[in-house]
Amino acid sequence: MLWVLVMMGMASALLYNIVEMTKKYLSYPISVKYSFDHQQELTFPTVAICNMSPVKKSSLEAAQSVKRRKKRSAHGRCTLYYLFAMMSAESTANAVA
Repeated sequence: MLWVLVMMGMASALLYNIVEMTKKYLSYPISVKYSFDHQQELTFPTVAICNMSPVKKSSLEAAQSVKRRKKRSAHGRCTLYYLFAMMSAESTANAVA
């Protein structure tokens, strides 16, 4: 029972403070002044475009050429199989030599 009274007291104090703060906030006068200054000519800032991409152009071109080869071939899996076979044949030849 004591906790209920304490909670009700705190809630009423909170509500009282919210109402008083709102009254104080709304009591200040509001004054707004607008002024427009139209200019005939505008000076635009210089714009510089910097390439901050971590991807190299040569890597991107190589990936695009592989993509083009895949599109040209009828079966993309056959092309990949051929590439893996060629790579393994080269590594075997290098290991033997």
